[in-house]
Amino acid sequence: MVEANSAGGGNMTTLDDLIETLDRRDPARGSVPKVETFLFKGERVLDWLELVEQTMVGVADAVKFQRILEYVYHGLHEEVKKVIMASNDGWSRFKDGMQRKYRLGDGLLTAADLEAVNRNDYTTVGTLTEDFKKKVRKVPRIPEEEQCAIFVGLFKSKEAQELTSKGGGGEKLTWATIDKGVQEGDLDEVHQFQMHGTGCGDYGSPRYEEGCVGCSIRIGDY
Repeated sequence: MVEANSAGGGNMTTLDDLIETLDRRDPARGSVPKVETFLFKGERVLDWLELVEQTMVGVADAVKFQRILEYVYHGLHEEVKKVIMASNDGWSRFKDGMQRKYRLGDGLLTAADLEAVNRNDYTTVGTLTEDFKKKVRKVPRIPEEEQCAIFVGLFKSKEAQELTSKGGGGEKLTWATIDKGVQEGDLDEVHQFQMHGTGCGDYGSPRYEEGCVGCSIRIGDY
């Protein structure tokens, strides 16, 4: 709407006129649905990326990159600019880069979560190993040697020695060494204590009746 300017007798452009003009210059902007989003502050990156894409649906990648910082907290502008530069104008690469950099807190884990794993929650060492590896994949940028050191730290010294003895002396600790220790050693045959109503003794008892159905030795009790 154009209104008369009482002071000078001219016309005054309203905010609605400016928005209409912008929409005519950029048809994609006018067709974008109104989506409730939030300023990105380093958290909930998956939610943020999804909302931003909804906000700019139908918009060319080049235009997305021009506008993306409008949805980023100013204190993170420089960090996000680096991700943009590394993406080489590829929107998919940008999304991947943002997820790699900021997904901690979006279902990922830390080294402390790995250290908190309770080996007695697992029936066999093999089961524990496989689940631990799955958890490791959720911890960003943790070296293999550190992964293995945390895993071995879940065991008593005798067990840890059996897990690592297959790698030879002086070698770095690797998953290949641990896997070999699990496969060739006796640890994977040591099961967690289980009770199925058989009345075969107390949980902490070191002795079980041979052949008792439903009973097995806890990891570390042999």
